[in-house]
Amino acid sequence: MYFDAHSDIWCDVTTRRLNGETNVFDRCHLERMRKGGVEGSIFVIWVERPDIQDYAIRTAQIKQAILDETAECD
Repeated sequence: MYFDAHSDIWCDVTTRRLNGETNVFDRCHLERMRKGGVEGSIFVIWVERPDIQDYAIRTAQIKQAILDETAECD
């Protein structure tokens, strides 16, 4: 069993969702985490891109992506 103490997955999920993808965590990350033995994680909200001009807007986008993703999860 592994615990990921700092995961930036939400950055990828947000970018993909803004490009029209859905169910990103399940399709792109969940199985890889399971195969790697990751059973827990701290998921951070990280404003990752240096070209972001408004960090409050990006933070709101990430928070919305989290809500949308969790609403789609089984």
